[in-house]
Amino acid sequence: MISNSAILPGVIRLVIKPDNRWKGFVPGQHVVLTIEHNGRLLSRTFTIASGIQQWEKQGIITLIIKQYEQGAFTPLLSDLKADDWLNLSQAFGEFTLPETTKPIVMVAGGSGITPFLSILDTDFSQQVHLIYYAKSGEHLGVNQLATLMQQRPNFSVDIVTRGPQTNLSEQLSKHDAEVVMVCGPSSMYIEAQAWCQKHKRHISAEHFSVLTASFKGESTNHSVSWNNKQFVLNSQETLLSQLTAKGESVTYGCGMGICHQCQCVKKSGVVRDIRSGNLSSNTQQLIQLCVSQVVSDLELEV
Repeated sequence: MISNSAILPGVIRLVIKPDNRWKGFVPGQHVVLTIEHNGRLLSRTFTIASGIQQWEKQGIITLIIKQYEQGAFTPLLSDLKADDWLNLSQAFGEFTLPETTKPIVMVAGGSGITPFLSILDTDFSQQVHLIYYAKSGEHLGVNQLATLMQQRPNFSVDIVTRGPQTNLSEQLSKHDAEVVMVCGPSSMYIEAQAWCQKHKRHISAEHFSVLTASFKGESTNHSVSWNNKQFVLNSQETLLSQLTAKGESVTYGCGMGICHQCQCVKKSGVVRDIRSGNLSSNTQQLIQLCVSQVVSDLELEV
């Protein structure tokens, strides 16, 4: 790491110089950041907020991270020093600039601006319009976006203060875009998805939380074997949330089924994938704790 600095209350900028084993990134991708705290390794997933030119010319990347007071990870970042050890995964993710010449509308919510800051800080020939929602005083990268508008006639932006009267569908209808990119809360994606389906537009999205399928039925309890311990867990919450609530040490990253940090072996039993509603087989297979709900008695192995 090179430096960290606060850019708004509760928001920190980390500048990182990866070693020569790091292979670089495509703007819009994310990384898993791992730090050591009290003898434990903690990991979380963050999107790179800087452009490819900064990486190619200076060998550094920037992360812009919203900190949560009660969080187990992000508050620790303020205490990092320039020579502290960090582990950085290789970059991954498919939320990148589409290969199209057609107009694009980008929709960001709060800190969901970070992949767009990276994507926009590169050369693009498409007509691009950004709709950026955040609470008053919490918009990030406003100066950078203003500079981009001055430099690029094919880029424009609407800075919108989020409130009960804001209507994303109305904003989208102002622009004749063939592709809509969304990064923000699930509610924002759901509204954008409905608009895109109605107007036959393509949508690409990243979510702050996993979108769950709807299931009917009463909550049931099942016996779960984990690390040679026995627990009774319910069928409505994810395995990850219940195991961590019981004080179990579980390695995980994004919590959304992207980074596979919480992957383990299901030796027997059935789980439900909360993203699709699909049920697993009863045989041995790899599952991700953050997107799995228990449907029968389980035997899990790390």
